[in-house]
Amino acid sequence: MKIMKSKNPATAAVLNFIIPGLGFIYLRKDNFVLAGIMFILFIIASFTSKTLPDYTVRKALELAGHLLYFFAMAITAAACAELVNQEENERKQQK
Repeated sequence: MKIMKSKNPATAAVLNFIIPGLGFIYLRKDNFVLAGIMFILFIIASFTSKTLPDYTVRKALELAGHLLYFFAMAITAAACAELVNQEENERKQQK
C-alpha cells in the first residue's frame, strides 16, 4: 500500500481562494485535479468571453464556462462522496 503525505486543508483552501481550482490540483487526487482544471478553464472562459466583440461567440463561451463549472462541481461532489465512503469503511474495519 502506498503511503501518501497528508495534505494541509488550510493550504488547499487558500489556494482555492486565490485561484479557484488550484487547491483541488494541490490535493493530487484524479477527480480533484480534473475539477481544479475545469474551475480554471471556467475562469478563463468567463474573462475571455467579456472581451470578445461577437455576441454569439461570447454567449457560447459563457455557456461553456458555466457548463465547466457545473461539471467541476459534480466531479467534486463525487470525489467527496468517495472520501466519505472510504472513511466509513475504515471506521467499520476498526470496530
